[in-house]
This record gives sequence, structure tokens and C-alpha cells, in this order.
Amino acid sequence: MHIISIFVYLYFAPVVKLSISHSFINNELVKLILQVENMGRIRMTKERIQLQILYYQKENISSLSEWVPFSLDTIKATEEPIEWVVPIDIFTTTSFLYPKDQINVERLISIPRGQFAHIGMQVKVKLGLIGNLFAFFRKQPLRWTTTRILIK
Repeated sequence: MHIISIFVYLYFAPVVKLSISHSFINNELVKLILQVENMGRIRMTKERIQLQILYYQKENISSLSEWVPFSLDTIKATEEPIEWVVPIDIFTTTSFLYPKDQINVERLISIPRGQFAHIGMQVKVKLGLIGNLFAFFRKQPLRWTTTRILIK
């Protein structure tokens, strides 16, 4: 019975593909292109999609990891940003993504001289009826994160 339950859960589990790309517009402006795609077999119900952009001094670049904190209490002691910024919600008008659906948004950001941007995008999804029935097999929350570091 457990094997059938695991198979059913995996078959109906959400699968999300995230992408952050960019293009430089001028010395300070950068165009971010944010993309979320439902790679699963069922409709994905979005709980929240957040964008986090933190700035650091260029001399700190050698000590920065891939981790982008989405809450103030998760900042690593050796990776303090210049200033903490609360992540913003993006794709707020989207509730569902059907299989193979893809949503994109562009956003302009400014990177001051002598600094670089550490960008993170995180998707949290809600489980449907079947997902809730088999959620006890999942040990971590249903969220996906991708990051990018932009240096000018």
C-alpha cells in the first residue's frame, strides 16, 4: 500500500522550473526577466512567489554563498547585506499554473557603483486534495528557489 501511495503522490506532485535572466541597459540599469514554469502533470496552485534583491559591496564578493535570505533571521553572519530589504511578492495576479504553463515578468533594477546584486526568486505552492493526502511522505516544504548574482 505504501508503494502505491508514494507512486500516486509522486505522479501528482508539483514540479516547478524557475529562471532569472538579465540584460544590462546602461551603467546602472538592469532588466531582469523572471520565469516560472509548471513542469508537473497537474495544475499547480500558487501560494506565493517572492523576489529578493540584496546589495553588497564588491569587496565582499569572495565570501558570498549561493544562499539568498528571504527573512531577516536567516541572514548568515558573514553575509550581511548593505541594507536588509523585505522580499516583494511577484506574479500576484496568477493563482494557478496548468501543466506546461509558463509565466514571465520583466523588472528594472538599479545597481549602484561599487556594489553588486544578489537576487533570489522563491515559489511556494499549495497542495491539492491528493497532495494533502500523501503529504506525510514529504519531509520539506513545497518551495523552489533560484538565485543570480549580478556584477557590473
